[in-house]
Amino acid sequence: ETLQHAAELRPHLVLLDFALPEIALVAYLEQLRRAAPGTRVLLLLVHPGDAGDADDAPGVAGWFLKDAGAGWLLKDAGAAELRHRVRSYLERSPADGAHAESPRRP
Repeated sequence: ETLQHAAELRPHLVLLDFALPEIALVAYLEQLRRAAPGTRVLLLLVHPGDAGDADDAPGVAGWFLKDAGAGWLLKDAGAAELRHRVRSYLERSPADGAHAESPRRP
């Protein structure tokens, strides 16, 4: 259902929860790319370590951040941080590397 909405609406950005158990993340992202080309993705993480090292991130999170060009945001980020990250991410070229900016901490 979300893929159908993405195909119809062509959003600039999708926030995706990394911990959703029912989603096979890689397959979902491939389907999202086909349904809504150009849609950017921010991955919501519980812990910053879930992102791994941007240059050597393990597993699906690493693939997502490095090869899929996605960005990430901690789930406990406040409204100001969310606005900052979304604006910053959307202003960047996908070729710049979406994971380049670390989250700000108070």
